Amino acid sequence: MRSVNLDKLGEKAAILLNSESTTAIVQDGRTVGYFVPSKDKDSPEAREAREMLGVVVDQILQKTGLTEDELVEELSIG
Repeated sequence: MRSVNLDKLGEKAAILLNSESTTAIVQDGRTVGYFVPSKDKDSPEAREAREMLGVVVDQILQKTGLTEDELVEELSIG
């Protein structure tokens, strides 16, 4: 499984979205979540992945003290 640092997630978003493999999201050497791409966005697996993403985002916000807007800004490309 490949991994990407949290601070590089925004830069790698296009690659991850076109990927077919799961990617670990790492911060300070620890896995803080996973990106699981889905080709069928309405499948049960895709819904479960979106729910898991919500949990991971909440954990990131809690651990970093960032607001949602600040996290989006950190992950924005450009």
